[in-house]
Amino acid sequence: MTNSNAHSTKKPNLRVIPLGGLHEIGKNTCVFEYGDDLMLVDAGLAFPSDGMHGVNVVLPDTSYLRENQKRIRGMIVTHGHEDHIGGIPHHLKHFNIPIIYGPRLAMSMLRGKMEEAGVTDCTTIQTVGARDIVQVGQHFKVEFIRNTHSIADSFSLAITTPVGVVVFTGDFKFDHTPVDGETFDIQRMAHYGEQGVLCLFSDSTNAELPGFTPPERAVFPNLDRHIGAAEGRVILTTFASSTHRVAMILELAMKHGRKVGLLGRSMLNVIA
Repeated sequence: MTNSNAHSTKKPNLRVIPLGGLHEIGKNTCVFEYGDDLMLVDAGLAFPSDGMHGVNVVLPDTSYLRENQKRIRGMIVTHGHEDHIGGIPHHLKHFNIPIIYGPRLAMSMLRGKMEEAGVTDCTTIQTVGARDIVQVGQHFKVEFIRNTHSIADSFSLAITTPVGVVVFTGDFKFDHTPVDGETFDIQRMAHYGEQGVLCLFSDSTNAELPGFTPPERAVFPNLDRHIGAAEGRVILTTFASSTHRVAMILELAMKHGRKVGLLGRSMLNVIA
């Protein structure tokens, strides 16, 4: 066999290209590539540091995606935080993403962002649920595995490729008492572990610290005490996407006979 024939029969490699989100908080954007297929996982933004005067948001360098946009088969979204979906409307103005798969809450939040940016007709949005499997291109089969996080409706991914299974955890923590009752699907994760995993890409925020991350419900007793004891108004701040926190506040407001007023565009968009 000549060298040219050997080269022509060589199988393609699986390439995983993080464009953002490594060694930093924000800009989570990852590319999976095999043969002629490119699949994106998340596309987030970051907020500027103190030295970035006049900068509103920070996005990763997507020149590789613009140069190879004809090979993009679709995008997978793990959850609805800004550092995972905030860059999508911007990207849709510069390259084509045929279809975006993601959980219902994240896709609802994304639709609002796309309407505001005027790019609603630039892609197709498909909502998914726990243990749903989608095919992206010829070479990627993705199963959505329910996990627990500080935002509701969050997923890890089991990505089946021609060379093996890649587990992509997304952002997660093991919360055994989730506010919405949706527990981490550890059984499904164990299934893939028994079958054999080629590679694990895991969230590692604060992984170097000892101990464990407290559950979302841990703030409930203190909120209950302060809201119950307050004689006047109670002012609380939280990320609009922290739907678990908002749900607890609404629950406690009902318990203590209080009215709730929402303030802020993002809060109104997410909750209303």
